[in-house]
Amino acid sequence: ATPFPPKVTTPTPSPPMYFVKVHSLALRDGPSMSAPQIATLNFHDEVELLETSGGWGRVRDARRNIVGWSYMRYLAAGGG
Repeated sequence: ATPFPPKVTTPTPSPPMYFVKVHSLALRDGPSMSAPQIATLNFHDEVELLETSGGWGRVRDARRNIVGWSYMRYLAAGGG
């Protein structure tokens, strides 16, 4: 029997961390002002950026494990 080559697992890079830089920020169901608001992020909340679309970012609130869309203008890159 031929031995199988050892399995090499490449670690998945973790998503970039961002911080909310305004007093309160709507977390929406989609990348649009008309999308329903599903939560509110507060100043300096930490979120993971999952994807971007037209100035919007799909983010995950690390503490509450909520995924939604917020306007990128109100997020600042940080952490890491």
